[in-house]
Amino acid sequence: MFRGLNEIKQHIEEGNLDYLRQHMPKAWSQYMFRIEKDPAWLEIISYLRANAVIKDYQIYYLMYCRVAYYSEPKQFTPLFDIIKVNGPDGSLVEDDPEHLYRLCHDVYLGFISAFISVGGRLDHNRLLELVFAGESDAYAIFNFLLPRYAFSHKALATAAACLFYNEYHLNGAGEQALAALLSRGIALDYCFDDDSEFGEYACLAALIFGHNPKRFNQLYADGVEQALVDGFDWSFLLTEHELTLEHIEALKLLSRSAALPIDEIGECLLERKYEALLAAFDSLR
Repeated sequence: MFRGLNEIKQHIEEGNLDYLRQHMPKAWSQYMFRIEKDPAWLEIISYLRANAVIKDYQIYYLMYCRVAYYSEPKQFTPLFDIIKVNGPDGSLVEDDPEHLYRLCHDVYLGFISAFISVGGRLDHNRLLELVFAGESDAYAIFNFLLPRYAFSHKALATAAACLFYNEYHLNGAGEQALAALLSRGIALDYCFDDDSEFGEYACLAALIFGHNPKRFNQLYADGVEQALVDGFDWSFLLTEHELTLEHIEALKLLSRSAALPIDEIGECLLERKYEALLAAFDSLR
């Protein structure tokens, strides 16, 4: 461990690069923050990187902390130039879910773009899953990512699920994002892991039924397979969502191509005392 920045600077002045490399602590990033406080911090970092004392990720992490926690995306862009001049060393990989979540704001699009332009690799699947998660509405990042990568079924389905689950997303921009996802051939029958945010839903189709039955009808206007319906948790869908007549219309559409558990559905509606919906549902009995 080095006692402080002055010791590091002394080794630099004396050209003790081998010593710096051999004794580089695991927590080297903490020294990066100390170096940053020096008036010649850019020159020091550039020298250390050019001589392979520090890695690209350590330079990136310094920028990430300032950008994600202090919203200073432009102040540290010269550090990307250092990485670019030296060429990638293979360490510039961002796959930390917490880091990616913090970057899911459109103000950071330039930072993400610069990261990729100097050879950085990120977990694009995880980032796509997060762009609409919670209160995130990173449409610019979404539009940047979608044409650049091939995405997993999980990433596409999760991004779509977030749009439906957070219903306020389905405005003009949200509708465009959903259309773009659908154009990529989303697997609507994709089953979420039990421990995922949407694990209570049998699949993406079930989530769409619960949150937007009108869109469900549009997507399944030509009918459904029995296996899809058999996987629905009807008790959860009908007791944990605000039901409307559009849900009854969706049930009617399903009944044309698949056998429904009519009695179970009726009991769920009766339990919630939806008399108008029960009356509309009776036509299926």
